[in-house]
Amino acid sequence: STFDEEADEAEALNNKLVAQRALKDRLNEIDMALNRIKLGTYGACTKCGKEIEKEILDLVPESELCGECKKNSL
Repeated sequence: STFDEEADEAEALNNKLVAQRALKDRLNEIDMALNRIKLGTYGACTKCGKEIEKEILDLVPESELCGECKKNSL
């Protein structure tokens, strides 16, 4: 039916918008990490100042929080 087709199109558009938002958020996080590199603060937690664990940076290089602060922010 037309209603079902419109509902499917609306869902597809919503999924696309959600994916675009996630990509924009990730790009913003990467841009902020690049800025921290320029400032010489990359690898330091932006909340407590401690060094971010290598394991975290290996998995998510744009991380701005150490493991402890990330855990406490959840």
